[in-house]
Amino acid sequence: MSPKPLTPIVATASPHCSHVNARNQRCRMLAGSSSGLCNYHFRKSQSAQPAPEALAADLLSGIADFSTAGSVNAFLGNLVRQLARKRLSRRDAVAFGYLSQLLLNSLSALDRQRRSEEDPEASDDFDPSKEIAAYFNYIRSTPIDNNPPTPPAL
Repeated sequence: MSPKPLTPIVATASPHCSHVNARNQRCRMLAGSSSGLCNYHFRKSQSAQPAPEALAADLLSGIADFSTAGSVNAFLGNLVRQLARKRLSRRDAVAFGYLSQLLLNSLSALDRQRRSEEDPEASDDFDPSKEIAAYFNYIRSTPIDNNPPTPPAL
């Protein structure tokens, strides 16, 4: 018995809306525009997308660069405002917040680099690994007092 050849499934143009929700269910309304969406989803998609240039201008207002913690903080404030106005999706806001955290973490490294370039002799004195080792040696050498002092009697 020979296997039957597979017949290709031909996609037909559906008169229904092409919007698919989070549960992977398709909208049952009739598509009314050339975009393949019903009137409700077409209007919703048009109003939900603000102009990217206007959104970027609002997010970056008052910020020259991200070289100070104050400018990153101003950006985060603008980000919260745009999220509260629902001009920015939560997923995008989380991504921008994470990038801001990375920027803040890199500012301390940039500050150390600037200080080492200004005074190269001062940077040779500080070694974090030696400081941590000295701290642990101090803790190990401190005797443990198993008999805590008794409080004075009243």
